[in-house]
Order: sequence, then structure tokens, then C-alpha cells
Amino acid sequence: MAKVAVFCPNHQMCEIASRLLPGYSRLDVMSVETVTGERLMERARELSLRGCDLFIARGLQANMLRACIEQPIVTIQVAANELGMIITEARERLNIRRPKVGVVCSPNMLCSTTNFSDLFDIYLYLYPAATSESQIKAANQAIDDGMDILIGGTLVCDRADKRNVEHSYLMSGEDSLKATFEAAERVCYAIDLGRKKSAEYASMLDHTFNGIMQVDENGHIVMVNKLMASILRLSSPDIIGRSVFQLLPRLDRHLLEDALLRGRETYASMLDIRNNTYGLNIAPMHTESDETRALLILQEGCRIRLTDRKLRRELIQRGYSASYTFETLPVRSPKSLEVIEKARRYSRYNTPVLIISPLGCERDILAQCIHNYSLVHNNSYIHFDCQPWSPERADSLLFGGTCRESCEQDSCLAVLAQDGTLMLHNVEALSMETQYKVMRLIDGVLILNH
Repeated sequence: MAKVAVFCPNHQMCEIASRLLPGYSRLDVMSVETVTGERLMERARELSLRGCDLFIARGLQANMLRACIEQPIVTIQVAANELGMIITEARERLNIRRPKVGVVCSPNMLCSTTNFSDLFDIYLYLYPAATSESQIKAANQAIDDGMDILIGGTLVCDRADKRNVEHSYLMSGEDSLKATFEAAERVCYAIDLGRKKSAEYASMLDHTFNGIMQVDENGHIVMVNKLMASILRLSSPDIIGRSVFQLLPRLDRHLLEDALLRGRETYASMLDIRNNTYGLNIAPMHTESDETRALLILQEGCRIRLTDRKLRRELIQRGYSASYTFETLPVRSPKSLEVIEKARRYSRYNTPVLIISPLGCERDILAQCIHNYSLVHNNSYIHFDCQPWSPERADSLLFGGTCRESCEQDSCLAVLAQDGTLMLHNVEALSMETQYKVMRLIDGVLILNH
């Protein structure tokens, strides 16, 4: 339930408020008190730190609170019937036919005064003023304008008294406070509802099967759910505020910039964290304050399966492994270095790579480097030259002979390379049917049972 603090300009209003508040079940009242000036702001900050959700105040007090706290403020107004009673009492006291009545107060205090002049047989003049200085100035102006009586708060009455002008205190009574507390209940309901929704969203995020992280435009982490914290093996307080590149050093900076600076989404990228591989989506988002942020989603369900150790040892013994790395390549020319840098970038994505080069260039060596720098470097690397074999034999070696929609032989190369890399050399030598099977394997349509 939302916590509420009530500030009244005088003790009489405090007594009325204290008597009425128990009838409003949605208001968890922390305090009902009379404070003014600097003490008002100090007290408001104290209550804010203690968890106050809503403040109720009147006139100048409400205006002062808006300058020092972020919580919503419900302003106490003066009900129309109460203002009418004050005017009636003032008119009777003056005993003047159609007197000039000046009301000096903060603009947020008054109800509609349309037709008041005719209803009460007066000349009504309003002098709105939102600060202490402006109210004193407005009171002086009203007196200079020839008002027969001033109606306002303490400052206005003091000024009128000093200048020997009739005055009446602008009191907010029981009807005014009832209307205010009813409005406060509606605000508290909205606060409670928002808090409930936030808790539901937080629970939903914490129980999703994806790790979720929110990053601001400077690359600092502003939110993580429980699964993301678990993936990073840190607590949420240890993550918030840190650079995303510090915790995810393998994250491609260009992908994050695409989301933050250009509003582009990234799908189906891969990210290696602590020897586990996750599917990564990056999406741009905007907050209510129009801040640009990026949402990083790690799909734990997309973790690449590692081939068991026995099978991996067997594949290595049979030569199904990659030995070259980018670091061991003896290249110096700018063109070669440019090719290697491009290959490094491509190796971080779980997508096919086509290597085109003149005869004599060792495509297999570059393919091995890409494999060893990729997210599947722990799994098998299988090189197959399609040219020396007959079309039928090549199809049998790759897919186990008759393939249709599945491969039933564990020894076929497509199965042995699953979760690893299959390097096809001279792929144009394959029959059209086998090339079609390769295309379906790449698209994930061809099902490999093993």
C-alpha cells in the first residue's frame, strides 16, 4: 500500500485531516503535520528516504515540495462551497453593496469561480501567485487596485493587516480535504498497480529461459535478470554500472553500436561465455525519458552441444581436426592481413562461410583458422575434397548413401561434423542432387539422426 505524508498550513487543518484519514483505506499515512519554510523541504526529504510514495500539501507548500522531491503531489484545493462561505462572511462583515473582493493565492488552490460575482453580488478579482515573494507583491497590487477585502493565506493576511485592509483567511475545510483524499486514493491505486506490474514483470524476467541485460548508450549495464547474473556468475549489484565489454569481452562492439546508434536489431549472432556458447539477440529500445538503450538477450537453449570426449578423441585420431590458427599464419602483406581480419570477424557467427581464392591458395588452412577461432573450436573439423570422387560415392561419403530426409549412418561426414565444421573443397564437383542436400543441411532442413 502506498505511503502518504500530509502537510497542512495550520493546526486546525491538521486536526480535520487526522480525523478524516482513517476512513481512506488505500492511504498508508506516515505523517500529518504543520511545517513551513526550509524545515518543510528537510522534512519532505526525510520522509522520501523512509519510503514515502505520495505527498499532500496546499498552495505554497505544494509548490516548494515540487522543487525538492520526485514523488507525486496531490494539492489541497478550496471547495467551491467553502470559498462561497468565506465570501458570504466577508460581505456581511463589510456591509458594503457589491464590494470588491480580491483573492490572492497559488493557482493550484482554487476551484472554478465562474459566475461567483453574480451569485454573491460582488466584484471578484483573482490574483494568482505561486511563490512567497509574488504573493506579497500581488497582495500589494490588490490593495492598490482598491480591493475592499483580501482573501488569502497567512502572508496575504499579514500584508493586508499591515496596510489596514480587511482580510479573511482562505481556509480549506472538511469538504476540501475529503475531495483531496479521494484524489489521493486514486493516485495511490495507480502507484500500487504500477508497483504490482513492475513486480510481475521482474518475476517474469527472472523466470524466463533467456538471460536478459539492458545497456545504456555508454555501454554500462543498467539491468540484468537472474539468469543473466547466473550466466556471468556474479550477483546483480556486482554487475550494474559496469561496462558490458568488461563482462562480455567477446561481444562485437559493432553489433552493440548498430543497436544504440543506428537502431538496428541483430539476430542469430553467437557469443562464447565461460566455454559455453549462447545465441545472442541485440535490440534497440527507448525509455520514457527518451534515453537510447540496448537489450541483450542470451538464449541458453541455443547452447551448442559439445561432442563427447571419446568421440572427439577418435575424430582427432582419424585426422578430423584443425591445427592452423590465425596467430601461426606467416603473412605480412596488407592485403593478406585484411583477409585475415575479415575471416576473424566472420568466424564469430554461426553461419556458412564461402572462401573464394585463385588456384594455389590454401583455402583449407584459412578454413582451419576460422574453425579454431569460432565458437565450435572444441568440436570436429572435417575437410572433404569433392572433386576426386564419383557423384554417387561423394553423396555416400557425405550423407550415407540414400539420404532422403535423414542420414542413418553414423560414419557419414555430415554426422561426424555436426556441432563442428565441415569444409567442402571443390563443392561445384558435386551432383546437383548432392548440392541440394548440402543446401538443405545449411538451412537446417536436413535432419541428421545419430
